[in-house]
Amino acid sequence: MKSRKPKAPEQPSLRSKLFKALESDFEAHGVSTIERLREEHPDRYLDIASRLATVVEQSTGAFDDCQSREDIAIRLLAAVGVTDPDEVSIQRAVEAHERMLAGLQAIKNDAEGGLKQ
Repeated sequence: MKSRKPKAPEQPSLRSKLFKALESDFEAHGVSTIERLREEHPDRYLDIASRLATVVEQSTGAFDDCQSREDIAIRLLAAVGVTDPDEVSIQRAVEAHERMLAGLQAIKNDAEGGLKQ
């Protein structure tokens, strides 16, 4: 197996930075600010809410841009805080992902078997 060329650390996306800033602002000023916006500017409130809903819906395909099992494994490791996995960790994550898929397939098969009875 070829060793992977080290990747440059990924910079947070603009979307990620924006949500982090909003999260920080929300923690500092809380729900009262949102309530005030809703009461004083309902048109702005609805505009923001609809835009956020669109962004959240678009970001649900977290693995859509993965090109390989290793890409998926790296993304899964990042989800649990592993930011610079080595080859062994990536391979273990590939294997864990395959076990999970096999388990999900078994659940599907059981459910379909239960429907046929």
